[in-house]
Amino acid sequence: MKPPTGVPDVWHRTNGTLETGGSGPPERAASPPYCTICYESPSDRPAHATTGGSQGGGLTLACAALEPRIWRAAPVFPFLCDYKRVWEMDLARDAYDELTYYFKRFDPTHEHEEEVFIQLGYIDVQHLADRIAARVQMTTALMDAVCPPSTQFAAYNKIRSEKEMILYPDYGHEDLPGEQDRTFAFFSEAFDGDANLSC
Repeated sequence: MKPPTGVPDVWHRTNGTLETGGSGPPERAASPPYCTICYESPSDRPAHATTGGSQGGGLTLACAALEPRIWRAAPVFPFLCDYKRVWEMDLARDAYDELTYYFKRFDPTHEHEEEVFIQLGYIDVQHLADRIAARVQMTTALMDAVCPPSTQFAAYNKIRSEKEMILYPDYGHEDLPGEQDRTFAFFSEAFDGDANLSC
């Protein structure tokens, strides 16, 4: 289904009806930062799934941790994991550039560095990961310098539900061949193979 011009970043599928949320240019709508699917199964038991890449991957993990009705979660190189590790690896650029900016502007001598990372811990998805009950398929690109793999492993290793990790050894923070098909299959399997699922 072609998205309407000028709207959605986020697609929700509920009972065969496509609902949209967010705003953005149409080219973003074709590849949303995250997607939530709601499907009424034949047993009338709602099945929910969520997926996203980068910030959408972090939100996927957070949603799966905070919403017990989510049965499947498919984060792709999730952002918002292990801020301290990013800092220690000297990779506070791109997605984590605000760390450098904050210290330069508000704490140039790092007197409050430990306190800053304690505060960031409240929004670090690795600390929510053990609450996830959904089955998880996490996709990680091993050459990712934007969201370093070791930060993603920090969240993955704390997930206690059924999980699997798909690794792309030669890829960075970029489109991953076959990833969307794999995610679609992962969701379809949970929703009785419904060929109409899309986001």
